[in-house]
Amino acid sequence: MPSSSDITRVVLTGGPCAGKTTILAQVKAHFSAQGYHVYLVPEAATAVIGAGFIPASFPGDEIYELQDSILEITLALYRQTERLMRKLARYPALIVYDRGSLDAKAYCTPAAWERILRGRGQTEAELRDSLYHGIVHLVTAADGAHAFYSDANNPARLESIEEAKAVDLALRSAWAGHPRFHVVDNSTSFQGKTQRTIEIITQLLSKSASSI
Repeated sequence: MPSSSDITRVVLTGGPCAGKTTILAQVKAHFSAQGYHVYLVPEAATAVIGAGFIPASFPGDEIYELQDSILEITLALYRQTERLMRKLARYPALIVYDRGSLDAKAYCTPAAWERILRGRGQTEAELRDSLYHGIVHLVTAADGAHAFYSDANNPARLESIEEAKAVDLALRSAWAGHPRFHVVDNSTSFQGKTQRTIEIITQLLSKSASSI
């Protein structure tokens, strides 16, 4: 069995139109060239919403039904990714999750989120801290690069610029308690944003020998 230093698990999250899809592809290319076996776990919410389950159809605390299902699919993707990865036994491995378990909190009412936790018999800290070596939050283009904000490449993106900013802040708040939480803003070019993300993941790779 591999040791903890053979597998690094990182969440790439952020507000709508933060460049996540493009940066994920560049992260994979970069670290594959460095000798890592890189596994990208897709975002469950995009598949669920794309199938027609629109959040507006679940008003108020009813959002529990949608977000609990998205979380369940997310965790199932994790389990199956790990099972297949261990079967292949190709290390060192970098798993990058397109969004993570605590993203659900940002899209829930407080009551719905508490219901999710109770139903799973888990604490927020368990869902947040025990699964990942680090969290990288990419700030939405709506905050600092609004000229590039668009919903053209993601049918699940339903937010206006102001709504995107609010979602971004909610996501930062949801993940902020993780001991290795990093925010990548829009203070540089997009190339610079990508490079800063790669540098953060490089640091996380060097620290992942300590168990999560």
